[in-house]
Amino acid sequence: MLRAIFVAGWRPAEPLPFADRASLARDAQALRPHHNLTPPHVIEAVSRALRRQVHAQDLDRVLAGLPPGAAAFWHLPPDEAAHLTVRFP
Repeated sequence: MLRAIFVAGWRPAEPLPFADRASLARDAQALRPHHNLTPPHVIEAVSRALRRQVHAQDLDRVLAGLPPGAAAFWHLPPDEAAHLTVRFP
């Protein structure tokens, strides 16, 4: 039933290329503008949080399999990425 509702007959188009970070941050900020607390550095903040929770090699391997631009989108400067540690619950 879920397949019928969500994906039956779905023919996804080619993925759109990644826009620049500033444009995508503005897009995130535009969602529900009257109660949106998204900072201008939202992408970097999410990337930082993501990299704190997963092994860098695993994330980089997954990003390499995604469309062009994904690795650059989630990239952090090496000096910033070096300070992150993996934490497990």
